[in-house]
Amino acid sequence: DLYSSWGGNKLHKIIYVNNRILSILQRIPGLDTVDFIVVGSGAAGAVVASRLSEMSRWTVALIEAGGPEPVASQAPSMYFSYNESPIDWSVPLKPMTTACLGKT
Repeated sequence: DLYSSWGGNKLHKIIYVNNRILSILQRIPGLDTVDFIVVGSGAAGAVVASRLSEMSRWTVALIEAGGPEPVASQAPSMYFSYNESPIDWSVPLKPMTTACLGKT
């Protein structure tokens, strides 16, 4: 069945995230439907949402989970000051043996 083929709780997480997004969108007055939902307004998300919104017939929702960033975080060298702080999502990554192989 679909639930077990997706690894059980992975499907639940997708549904949970989808419901959270829908509940956020329902709070926007006059917005019944959107054509695109971009999650994350970082460098890539902001560009994607901006480019999609260039088409006047499309509606785009850009959703960001974080609040205002601390002023010091605007300096690239200060990034490491915020490790394991409330603004650090701390997403664990697995090393890949098939990536970054272009070393000289």
